[in-house]
Amino acid sequence: MRVAGTWVDGPAGYIVCYDIASQNLRLGLYVIADTVNPIHETRQAWREVAESLENPFLEIEVVCSDESKHRHRIATRVADIPGFALPTWEEVKGITRFGTETISSSIQLSIHGRKPDDVTRKVGSRTQTDHKGRRN
Repeated sequence: MRVAGTWVDGPAGYIVCYDIASQNLRLGLYVIADTVNPIHETRQAWREVAESLENPFLEIEVVCSDESKHRHRIATRVADIPGFALPTWEEVKGITRFGTETISSSIQLSIHGRKPDDVTRKVGSRTQTDHKGRRN
């Protein structure tokens, strides 16, 4: 949408993504949606895309359980989209759940102190277990 010169605020971007995901699932393809998604309604909408087509759904919530490390990552990152303002630590903290009850993800992964290969193995083993009926 940005490449086309369209700036969208609100749910329109998600709605486009849900439709693209639905089309790909109808073609028998896998869909991986990598989003910052703290809102129940948007998380539920992704689930409904899969369920409406009787496809398995696996939600993976990636968290940084070390608050000081998370704060450092937020403070030192650089925007890779021209004109896009990254959220401040205060804005990020407002949408994360340090010390609060987690939302119902299929898998919750803390990336603090983990190597990427370890995370990949954990997700891979879980998908093999949860979705045996479908090619992985």
